[in-house]
Amino acid sequence: MKPLCHILSLFLLIAASSCEHKPLWLPESPIETTEIQYDWSRCSGDLPSAMSLYMYPLGTDEHPWLFNLSKNGGIINVPQDIYRAITYNNNTDGILFRNTDDYELFEIYTRRGRLLDGAQTPYTGALPPLVITEPVVITPDMMWTTATDVEITGGLVTLVPEQLTPRYTFNVTGVRNSDGVSDLCATLSGNTGGIYLNNLTPAEYPVTLPSQATIKEGKAITGSLITFGIPANPVAANILTLYFWLKDGSKYYCTFDVTSQIREAPDPLNVTINIDGLDLPEISLPPDAPAGGGIGVDVDSWHTIDIELKPFE
Repeated sequence: MKPLCHILSLFLLIAASSCEHKPLWLPESPIETTEIQYDWSRCSGDLPSAMSLYMYPLGTDEHPWLFNLSKNGGIINVPQDIYRAITYNNNTDGILFRNTDDYELFEIYTRRGRLLDGAQTPYTGALPPLVITEPVVITPDMMWTTATDVEITGGLVTLVPEQLTPRYTFNVTGVRNSDGVSDLCATLSGNTGGIYLNNLTPAEYPVTLPSQATIKEGKAITGSLITFGIPANPVAANILTLYFWLKDGSKYYCTFDVTSQIREAPDPLNVTINIDGLDLPEISLPPDAPAGGGIGVDVDSWHTIDIELKPFE
């Protein structure tokens, strides 16, 4: 029998020979430690608490790198390369994402909603007709983002986010008979349903957004909603619809064409819609009628308060 040391020597020689032509694997580019810094000079108001960063390498077909950072930034480690970067705030509840692996098709949108989601009291009765036939979705959260190409060689990279989602505020003054209202809400049609983050292009499909509304000092109706703006090639008007439940159980809605006010606003990120004059139906209740609600009572179909609409061009 061969001595044990000879057997071990032979085994080691075979192992060394079998590995002789197998080179060690090394990454094509070295991993670089890079500091990401956010510059918020183009934003105002309350800023987000945290950000997500997608890094799409141009030199390979690999999936993007994803990092979750603070609003100030943080440290990332990726190979040297030129990247297409998309960053946005991630402190959102209602935002949905699709095609995140594809820089060109990365889109944000929101889920389906209900027409009267803005009412203070849940309503399960018959719905009024849609003024424009398009999907109803929930309003997005406030978002900040930027998309840019960056070269990673280590060191510092500064990203400059900007406000992405507009806020639309509506004011209806000169309201009469508002003391008969039990509850109310609003919708706004003709909004875009999503945005492609690579170039901030709005999607082309229109949606309707529900909104809360309140009566202020008995003579005005106000409300605001966050949107994605209007579609890239708008085909539908922006119609503001107000819905009213009166204390006698009757239900009414009225519509206003606010297309020009939105499309011609001086600041498309902060739009104010002004409407003057609205006569609500006058109701009479018996002295022993309970105060408040008629929203849960479905004694009638929805009635229209006639207001002349301008044609959409």
